[in-house]
Amino acid sequence: MKIFTGLLIISFAFCCISSTLTAQNDEEWVVSVEELEQFKVQTHSLVKYLEGTLNFLGDARSSVQEKEIIIYESYDKIFVSDKVQIEDDLDENRDVPVNKDVQAYLKDVDFFFGAVNFHFDIQNIEPLVSENGSMYFRVTLMRQLIGLTVNGDSINATRLRYLEINLDPFKKDLKIASYYTTKINEQEELRHWWATMSEEWKLFFGEKALVLDTIAMSDIKEITNEAIIVDRWIIVPRRGTFFVIGSDTLPEAQIAILYGRKPDTTIFLNDFIRKQKSDTLKVNIAAVDNRLKQFTLVKEIDISYKPQFASLEPLSQLSDLELIDFSNTPVSDLTPLRNLNKLKAIYMSGTLVTNLAPLQYAANIQEIYCFDTELEDISIMAHFRQLEKLFCFNTKIKTLKPLERLTNLTVLRAGNTLVENGTPLREMANLRILDLSQTRVSDLSPLKDLVSLNQLNIDHTPVDDLTPLSKLTALTTIQFSNTNVSDLSPLQSIPELKKVYSDKNGVTAVMAIAFMRSKPGVLVVYDSEELNAWWDDLPIYWRAILTEQSGISGNPTTEDLHQVINMEKLNLNGNTYLQEMQPVNRLVNLQELSLSQTEITDLSPLIGLSDLKILDLSNTRVSNIEPLERLFQLERLNIEDTRIDSLNSLHQINNLKLLLADKSRVRTEAVRILKKKQPQLIVVYQTETLRFWWNNLSEDWKEVFSHRMQLNLNPTPLQLQAMADKKSIEVKDVLTITNLEPLVPLLQLETLLITGTTVSDLSPLIKLNQLLHLELSGNPIVDLSPLQNLTQLEYLNIESTPVADLSPLSKLIALKTLNVGGTQIRTLKPLANLNQLEELSIFNTRIKNLVPVNKLPALKHLKCYNTRISRKNIEKAKSENPSLNILYY
Repeated sequence: MKIFTGLLIISFAFCCISSTLTAQNDEEWVVSVEELEQFKVQTHSLVKYLEGTLNFLGDARSSVQEKEIIIYESYDKIFVSDKVQIEDDLDENRDVPVNKDVQAYLKDVDFFFGAVNFHFDIQNIEPLVSENGSMYFRVTLMRQLIGLTVNGDSINATRLRYLEINLDPFKKDLKIASYYTTKINEQEELRHWWATMSEEWKLFFGEKALVLDTIAMSDIKEITNEAIIVDRWIIVPRRGTFFVIGSDTLPEAQIAILYGRKPDTTIFLNDFIRKQKSDTLKVNIAAVDNRLKQFTLVKEIDISYKPQFASLEPLSQLSDLELIDFSNTPVSDLTPLRNLNKLKAIYMSGTLVTNLAPLQYAANIQEIYCFDTELEDISIMAHFRQLEKLFCFNTKIKTLKPLERLTNLTVLRAGNTLVENGTPLREMANLRILDLSQTRVSDLSPLKDLVSLNQLNIDHTPVDDLTPLSKLTALTTIQFSNTNVSDLSPLQSIPELKKVYSDKNGVTAVMAIAFMRSKPGVLVVYDSEELNAWWDDLPIYWRAILTEQSGISGNPTTEDLHQVINMEKLNLNGNTYLQEMQPVNRLVNLQELSLSQTEITDLSPLIGLSDLKILDLSNTRVSNIEPLERLFQLERLNIEDTRIDSLNSLHQINNLKLLLADKSRVRTEAVRILKKKQPQLIVVYQTETLRFWWNNLSEDWKEVFSHRMQLNLNPTPLQLQAMADKKSIEVKDVLTITNLEPLVPLLQLETLLITGTTVSDLSPLIKLNQLLHLELSGNPIVDLSPLQNLTQLEYLNIESTPVADLSPLSKLIALKTLNVGGTQIRTLKPLANLNQLEELSIFNTRIKNLVPVNKLPALKHLKCYNTRISRKNIEKAKSENPSLNILYY
């Protein structure tokens, strides 16, 4: 009952205000300025009365009886009648406007919500005159709806709404005639919007939007129901004679005034001038109106760096606007943006804006750029729960407290402000970039749980202790120059740290160097004065090279020099006057370096470049690459046409993927040893030899080598080397393959399957000592002696060949599987020392005795059917080795 009583008090106040107005006895009512202001006050009270009524209906504590009184009786104190149409705003997901009568709308407030609160922010009360001459008021308000639906879903929505309130001056009565979101007279309103728009905004919207072939929308002054009004230039002739006497000028027609006096000067005019003249043109007005509508639907506006724009007033109609950039303009007032609740990004840096209050309903805003302004108060930002980026440096902000619940914030740049306390940031777990430089913040403990923080700038602050940062595992860059910090150890445990800017503080050069050595890959910028001295001492040609390739100015600042030493790529290719490269040792972040076609021979300045990934030494006189042995990130090295012959320094560089060594002094044995250490490495070092080899291959062999490879018609050096590096070759039933000579360059070959060919000579396999698996069945092979040094061979199949002598296999002690079935052998004695042999096939041979293979300790499977071995020998072998699986019949 207390709630209902409060509502009656509001009603009483509304009636009291109404009764203070004085009616006139005449039938015609003349509204004075004072009375108009009173009507506005009364209108304001009526709107607040409606707000209170809706809140009463939405309050779960209100009784059913009291609600029914309002729905069926009391509503007529507010509305013209029960037939007044209200555009529904209770369902935020509704796309098509739906109108309801008063009682239906009031019932829905009670029906759809478990509890709900309406707040009306009245933004404008505008007196208007209808077509029949009667006065009414249109109220523009921002309606905020907060509550729970009957299903328990929360709702928090704002929407721009309009009320039209009729005035009956004789009854001293104000009542609501309409409540809506979609304007009924939108067409007229847009035409008025255009007519009152400044010229610079008309040019912005309409300069390129043509109505006729030569007339743009920006040329239109006004729009009527039938025509457009434009200004056009006309040429006006000027002809005549004029007389100048002293400071007066007289036309020829007034010569009599001179009374015969001779004029000082006579002017004869015969020229033209241009004047603007208004012109009315009949065009397709629907198309013009459509253009206006399209202007209001734009989502992005950019007027940055255009000083002719001092007001944002036309933007009040752009309800779909999501991004506005008016940075570096003289704009000072954000009021036109107050109803743009779809705004996501606003750029206002370098403007005259000092008040953000008009943005209070911009609940969807995600990015704000307000740096370089006189802004002091950011309290309104407490409502921006979607805010992700805030750039507010170089302002007069004193506190970050309004931001403390903005947990979506990822970037905050608040440098050069009056902020003293970082406590509001302690819950910002998503913050990635934070700039508090040139502030009064001294304590970093509020930052200790910001686990997503990547970049932190606290330059020029009173900070003296970095300990709170020790658990920020995502931190990659930190700046604390001009602070009281003297200890880098809290940063030691940060795994992702890459760059530390520590200039003019308590950190010494010794400490910085020790830190970099203990954390390879981390750069500490620590002594700008020394860096400047280093630059000044460089030879002029080195300064020219570094200036050009780093993109800095001819007179570099300290920051420019840091950019130099942080270079990731340096190309010295073709600088034939370069004989030394000592300056390169300062470029500790260098990832790519070309020294091709220079006179450099000493690589020692590269020793500390631990990030180097690509190095080109081609066409130089370099002979020693020992300085590269600890460049563990190196991925590609070019030593073509150099004097290098040893590759030992590359044995520990596990990331190396490509070595180009054509026309160097590198030999096959050095490559073979390196490939053992680095199996993933491709070494291109014999292109001329391989090209000759390829050009002399038969088409059959070319098809074998190109199988499953994409080859150019003329294979590239990489493609040639890829064929030479093949580890597996398979040739089946190709009778035109007569020899194995094409396999000679394949020193990495591990598996070779040659079956059903006419190959008889195995000599080309002599040096293929990487072979592990060799299958030669069905070939006219007699002599196995070329295989006698293939000591790594684990599998050999010579089935169905005319081989009669196995003695060349006696030293192949790594053999695990041997198939000699269908051959001409008569004895197994050469296999006596093959202690790792696990599987032996001797079927279809003339073997009579299993000695000595029956004694081989590792033998598990024996296929000896269709031989001359007696069953007695078989049984004996089984008894001696019960685990031996013998296939015999």
